[in-house]
Amino acid sequence: MTSLRHRTAGLLLAIALLGCGAIRGSTGATIPTGTLSPSGPEDAIAAICGADRLQTVRARFRANVDVAGQRSAVEGILLVRRPGALRVKFFGIAGITVHDAIWVGDGARVRGRVAGIERQSPLVLVQTPERPVEQPEARFSLLLWSLWQPRCARPPEPVAGEPGRFALDAAPAQARSREVSLVDGAVVSDALVTADGERVVARSSGYERHLGVPLPRQIEIGLPSAGWTATVEVSEYDLNEALDEALFALPADEAS
Repeated sequence: MTSLRHRTAGLLLAIALLGCGAIRGSTGATIPTGTLSPSGPEDAIAAICGADRLQTVRARFRANVDVAGQRSAVEGILLVRRPGALRVKFFGIAGITVHDAIWVGDGARVRGRVAGIERQSPLVLVQTPERPVEQPEARFSLLLWSLWQPRCARPPEPVAGEPGRFALDAAPAQARSREVSLVDGAVVSDALVTADGERVVARSSGYERHLGVPLPRQIEIGLPSAGWTATVEVSEYDLNEALDEALFALPADEAS
């Protein structure tokens, strides 16, 4: 059971910051790939904050994860709708959904629903900065939600003595801290310490051009304490298309 949970965790974390092969805008046109090489301060800020301009994201992907030498792969879809809504689904044989998680909220309170073939009934959860979610099958999709929250609610702050490293406002992501590192003006790593103290680092490379926003083609992510590493390939990536609110529907909120 522990090995299965670690494997699921790795797969979920692997798509937190999606690498992309073919990427399409809302018109469906394929956009050519290449190398993004910003050089000045304004370009660095654009590299960090550019994805914040996206209103919706839809990505179909294949994630590969290695857990203590055991390799596995999964296909799935990630949906993001600003502000504050995320859904991720994994598919098994014949396209059967094996995991489905929805999170909607903000830096003060986020609600979620997590379902899967391993559960008889869905989990319905709430997280606040003071009360992190503890369920293993839920906390990693919640991390995805955190990593897709805006980086630049306030301007990035250079870290003294460490060129290319910027501290971000962690509050919108319900995180303890958040930062990115740049090389030649492009983000090469994105680090976040979650509300429960877990540190996650994603390393990015192979940026696309002509997108209007800087998005990486390849991502490597790992967590030494869990003994896993993961990579992602995305077959289809749609930006700013219409996403029905029903895709992010949650049970009635019982909070007063």
